Amino acid sequence: MKRFGLVLSVAIAACWPTVAQLPKYGKVEASKRFGEGFSYDWLSNFFVFEIGIFGDLPVYEVRNELLVSRSSAVLQSGSDIRFEEGELIDGAVTDYYSTEENSHDLALQAYRWTEPGLPPDFVFPLYDKFPGQLDVIIGVKYRDPDSGDLTFGWFRYRRDEAGPTSSYALSEWMYHPIPNEPIRAGLPPDLPEPSLAWTEEGLQVSWPESARMLILEMTSSLTPPVQWTPVASGGSTVITLPLDAEEQESVFFRLVAPAP
Repeated sequence: MKRFGLVLSVAIAACWPTVAQLPKYGKVEASKRFGEGFSYDWLSNFFVFEIGIFGDLPVYEVRNELLVSRSSAVLQSGSDIRFEEGELIDGAVTDYYSTEENSHDLALQAYRWTEPGLPPDFVFPLYDKFPGQLDVIIGVKYRDPDSGDLTFGWFRYRRDEAGPTSSYALSEWMYHPIPNEPIRAGLPPDLPEPSLAWTEEGLQVSWPESARMLILEMTSSLTPPVQWTPVASGGSTVITLPLDAEEQESVFFRLVAPAP
């Protein structure tokens, strides 16, 4: 029996070290630059820097920040900044602005600490934007300055304990590769399915022109481990593969988003 199928898939995620593994200097956890130039539109920072000495031990300050460019914004979920799992991130969501920082950037957390050896009293919390939370999803957007198109995404931060001196770490982040399409917080974007049709030249595979940035992949079997092979499209969203309907046992296709 011949089988032809579609598989919808997307993978844009990044996992990062825990606090104990981080060096004592700035570290970019994730970044994305949509346009040309040297500045990033989304930039997630975790950095540790020495601010002084207490006795014989150095004192460090730890900070978590999500920075955005002038073309971007952290988004506000109602009266809160956090988005619930599955909550829609789209053009109806308002921009976040910190009056304390006079900025659209989001400062998640900051505290000061020493090397091991001093009692807990020598750990100094400065601020915690999400007290009591272990899992925080932040919505973001980018507006193309030329076309006005919007790109929506989210960043998920996690920590082991809900204390002001327990650090968040970026666990994953994602954005919708198709401009102006909403995305649900904490979930992969909904991608279109390719259409299949047999022609005299072979199997024609097509997908919407608005999704031309997606990558078509194919496989002849869904038995693990599945080996997906990219299909060269030359930038087109309509391609014809020289497959024979009578000879082809099975073939499966999926559209995937490019790496962030």
